[in-house]
Amino acid sequence: MASGAAAACEAMQGGIPGGGGGLVAEALRVLALGDGLAQNLLGTTACLLVLCTFSMASMRRLRLVAIASNLAFIGYAWSLGLWPILLLHSVLLPLNLLRLVQMGRARRRPRPVLVGPGRGLGWSWMRH
Repeated sequence: MASGAAAACEAMQGGIPGGGGGLVAEALRVLALGDGLAQNLLGTTACLLVLCTFSMASMRRLRLVAIASNLAFIGYAWSLGLWPILLLHSVLLPLNLLRLVQMGRARRRPRPVLVGPGRGLGWSWMRH
């Protein structure tokens, strides 16, 4: 897809009388092909967000950061045509959203969980 856009830009540069397209053609080339900076920033941001999820003590915050990471990875993968990564994060995004909604419902009407050998009530899973 990018090579077609590059060919169109080259054709436009040569096809404009008096000189080559200049600024418009260059802008189209950058938009079509990218200079890589925006893609690298998006990919780096997505990776840093994944790294942040490993430091989260709160499950709610973890899901929120994971959702942001999924969105960043979807944009990154789409811009580079990385279909396996796009597919993975397109599946993980609704899953993270679903779990976040379920956690919100559980916060409103908490139910005790039986844990341990004595089967006592535990609320440790509700850490915020």
